[in-house]
Amino acid sequence: MFIVILAAVPLPLVAQPQDANPPGDSCAQVAPGQRCLPTIRPGDRRSGLPINTLREMFRELSGCWQPPSGQLFRPGMELTVRLSFRADGTIFGEPRFTYYSAWASPEVRKAYRESVIEGLAGCAPLRFTPGMGGANAGRIFLFRYIDERNTQKI
Repeated sequence: MFIVILAAVPLPLVAQPQDANPPGDSCAQVAPGQRCLPTIRPGDRRSGLPINTLREMFRELSGCWQPPSGQLFRPGMELTVRLSFRADGTIFGEPRFTYYSAWASPEVRKAYRESVIEGLAGCAPLRFTPGMGGANAGRIFLFRYIDERNTQKI
């Protein structure tokens, strides 16, 4: 008589590479076993090079995001978006927003949501290498967007 024991191993829903965030980011201080959301900040322009790592993907997405300016600019505004990519780098389905800074007004939330959607549309399709596309196709990512721009630069 044989007894078979099956165990379900949960797959991570959040991309958690330690090197996906720049030095000094809060992810560097996360205790083992805790999750850290990849953080997208307004960044440099897109490289246009094929994307082969998660770090390169985060940099590319940062280069596409232009948060609101003027009266809708809110230092420290945070929002989190959940999405998936196909192997060809296009976005699978609709991005889903799962968090906004609690203090933000509906108008500010809408402006930031639209800026993220515009940034994603401007980036897509991401130029994944075949290996990167195959490894991440259908994987669910949570990205935390934070507007850390200095008000004096606006």
